[in-house]
Amino acid sequence: SLNDPTTASQCLDVLHDLLRRLAQRVLPDGVHRDAEGTVRLLVPQYRFGDFLDLALGEIWHYGADGVQVPARLATLLADLRAAAIPEHQEAVRSWEERLRSGTTR
Repeated sequence: SLNDPTTASQCLDVLHDLLRRLAQRVLPDGVHRDAEGTVRLLVPQYRFGDFLDLALGEIWHYGADGVQVPARLATLLADLRAAAIPEHQEAVRSWEERLRSGTTR
């Protein structure tokens, strides 16, 4: 994104589509129970914030000083905020604050 902000923005378009789909879903909690309801297996799961960090972190780190990347990320996050189910809202707000503050890490 540092040397090619247009490609970074195009990548964000694809990531936006995927993140929007995830934002509207309840993600698995990794708890597996038997027929009686007893927990038998716990599998670590990614949370929505983990997906945001993975998808946006490096692009934001290298593209924060440009014009295209911050603008595109702001648009992406505003749409995610509007589309996300309540349990994912805090992760979106956290990323919006990161953009406003200019924090890349």
